[in-house]
Formats: sequence, C-alpha cells, structure tokens
Amino acid sequence: MKSKNLLSVLFTFLFVSALTMLAKSQTCNAYYSLSNGNEFEMTNYNAKDKVTGKTINKISDVTTTTEGTMAKVETTTKNEKDEVEATTNSSIKCNGDKMYIEMKSFLPAQSSKQFEGMDIKSDATWMELPQNLTVGMTLQDATGTISMYSNGTLFSTMKITVSNRKVESQESITTTAGTYTCYKITQDMTMETITMGITIPVNIKSVEYHAVGVGSVKTESYNKDGKLMGYSMLTKVTKL
Repeated sequence: MKSKNLLSVLFTFLFVSALTMLAKSQTCNAYYSLSNGNEFEMTNYNAKDKVTGKTINKISDVTTTTEGTMAKVETTTKNEKDEVEATTNSSIKCNGDKMYIEMKSFLPAQSSKQFEGMDIKSDATWMELPQNLTVGMTLQDATGTISMYSNGTLFSTMKITVSNRKVESQESITTTAGTYTCYKITQDMTMETITMGITIPVNIKSVEYHAVGVGSVKTESYNKDGKLMGYSMLTKVTKL
C-alpha cells in the first residue's frame, strides 16, 4: 500500500473522529456536521509541504429517531491536479452523548477504486467516541475487519486497529481558514491487509487537532520510526 493511500485513510479517519469533539450539550444537534449538505475540505501535504491532494467530506441522508441520529458521509478524494480519484461512503450515528463510526469508513479511497465491482463487507462494528473531551482523557480502542469478495469468493481482508488514543493538551492552531483553540489527540493505527495469502502490516502514528464548532483543523501522520509522512489542514467549510 502506497504512503498516499495511507494518508488518505488516515485523513478520512481523523475527519470522522472529529465529529464527536465539538459540543458540550447532550443532543446530536450539537454536532455541527450532522446536517444535510455540509461539506468539509482538508488539503493534504507531504512532509516537504507540497500539496498532494484534497479530501472532501459531505454529510447526507440525516435521519433522527428516538434512538438517535444517523447520517452518511460521502468522501471524495482528489489528487494534486484536483482530479477525482475515488468516492466512498460510510455511516455515522449518535445517541446524544456518544457517536459511533462505521469501521468501513477506514477503507482507503484508492483501495475502494481498486476493488471496484467487488462486494465489500464490514463486520458491522462501530468505533465509540465520547461527545466531551478533557485533557488527559484516554479514548477507547477500536478494531474492525473489512472483507472484499469477488464473485462470492473472498479476495482480500483488511483488519484495522486504533489504539493508544489520548487527549494530550489544548493548543492554538492557525490555518488559512482561521485560528482555532484545539484539542490535541494522539493515537496509533495498525492496518493488516491479507490478499491471496499475503499479509502486509502497516503501522501509523498520528496527531489530530480538533476545535469546538469546527472539527478537524490539522492532522499529522508519522511512520513507526516517528518520521513525518504528511499532514492535512482545514481549508474550506460549507454549511447549509
């Protein structure tokens, strides 16, 4: 799996996880993103500050019942030439004080394009995230398995584990979209892909910066040796 693919799945993961960090009330309406048509654009850079593409997340099909709110997230990945590389869909749900993220959302956009025409199934697990953050808080680990089938035959399996997640501090982050007071969150992510009997493990360390009312402002990803692989910055927010 190429490093660009890794950054794509990481940025998608960071965006979705940011949806839980944005408010202090106990209603799903507090999550800024759970409104039809809202879009959030992150511009991606490599370690040398060169633009490598964009990730645009759009909220749709928002429904609310007595059990909570459900919404879909359409993620469009563009390359450095602003050409669409792939579009994927996942779901999120909220019961008021917690949000649950479908593990299927962690499948890299490029992988989805590669496996186009195949039947993609997840193990129906969700990653649980609290609504309120405090410095020093430890967040729950999460594990999910995604399987790709071709004509009914298992072709590839991806196991994703997110662990060691902690709210480290609050910091001020400035982007072209503004200056924000953010929660700094660190975590590890392991992706183990098994294709035709061949196992490829990938380990990533990441740092996320989230601002109340805005969401993901900046993300950074590092390899297992602690070397910066790339980062993303919030560049555009469209709220309807």
